[in-house]
Amino acid sequence: MAIAENKVKPARKEVKRPIYKDKWWQFAEKQVALYSAIREAKTALVVALTSNSVALAQIRLPAVFSHSLAIFTLEPMTAFASLQSSIHRYWSYFLGSSMKDDLRYTPSDCFETFPFPEALLDSSASDPTHESTRQSLEAIGERYHQFRAELMVSNNDGLTSTYNRFHDPAETSSGLLELRRLHSEMDQAVLAAYGWCDVPTACGFGLDYLDTEDDAQLPDALQERIDNGELFFWDAGKALDFQGQLQAYGAITGRRKLPWRYRWPDAVRDDVLARLLALNAERYAEEVAQGLHGKAGKKAPKATEKSKRNAAAVGGFKLTSEPFQPGLQLF
Repeated sequence: MAIAENKVKPARKEVKRPIYKDKWWQFAEKQVALYSAIREAKTALVVALTSNSVALAQIRLPAVFSHSLAIFTLEPMTAFASLQSSIHRYWSYFLGSSMKDDLRYTPSDCFETFPFPEALLDSSASDPTHESTRQSLEAIGERYHQFRAELMVSNNDGLTSTYNRFHDPAETSSGLLELRRLHSEMDQAVLAAYGWCDVPTACGFGLDYLDTEDDAQLPDALQERIDNGELFFWDAGKALDFQGQLQAYGAITGRRKLPWRYRWPDAVRDDVLARLLALNAERYAEEVAQGLHGKAGKKAPKATEKSKRNAAAVGGFKLTSEPFQPGLQLF
């Protein structure tokens, strides 16, 4: 209490709002709706609003949350599998904004617009034909989350360090290799939930971007590869060879690491994004047919209050959201 009085009270006394000034020991923004929504829950899923990994964590409740987190009051492991998958990460990078080199995860753009698999929609909650899909997602989500937690403990690493190693082609430890394998298995389960079993999930190492020294003189073949944007390698050894050549010719200097990412090739990523956009447009059209939207893509007042959904126009596509669990709330 002495620390709070020392560090908080002086600043609060300068604030004009009486409740901040008079009750300086209390949280300024209490988020009553959030804590009401999670009162009966044992856990919640959270994600940092600014990161380069879109790594979700399951937090035991009760807890006090930072303003820099998005908190999802969803069925834990089925939602975890979908939101931690590469499918959602690519969607978030496509629609989210950025903070320096990191993704700025804006829930209104990244989450509310995301077209979840049909098995997870609220309208399918009681449909037994989707039960096996939900069980599959829950099982792989639980296995991935549990293994990642054990790996973090054994390595004494947090989420950021773990995913930095996950994406590093020089990382060959058995634990990280198994995490990559489980991530691929989770991606396959999520794609299967969409009915997209034809999507290849093999990953390689690609660079998010490449900044080279202006005065670097590179061999023609190497320079041509960079100019053509051929920055994806199926093999970790070839990725490291490419990095070594850049270092040898002075194109990159110091200890700055290249922004490698263990991921799908661009063609697969673009194919999945196109499918997600088409699915989203299809669901929006269904909502329009049901009278849930007013003119020019705006919600009719009654529909907005009833459905609690949001719509936004992005890149010529109409993006919409649909809650998939009873009582869904996002803060």
